[in-house]
Amino acid sequence: MIFSGIAKTLFNLCKGKWAEELPKVVWSHNTTASRTTGFTLFKLLYGEEAMPPEEARHQSLRVIKQALAEDEEYSKETIEGTRLEAD
Repeated sequence: MIFSGIAKTLFNLCKGKWAEELPKVVWSHNTTASRTTGFTLFKLLYGEEAMPPEEARHQSLRVIKQALAEDEEYSKETIEGTRLEAD
């Protein structure tokens, strides 16, 4: 069971240290693909894979690609709206 792994991680720490490790354990749990579905909990909830803050901060290839896709979609909507106004 997944929670037994989390419990082992947190309960084997020195007293009071579990609070520091909990965010890391939760992130790991939410971003690890399930054997049953093949998807992460994050993807099932939000429809996209999670992006670590470092990746967003350093403008990785995935961040740039996502921004370009959003710009392209915005451009298509703008062009279509302008075309409809002209009709």
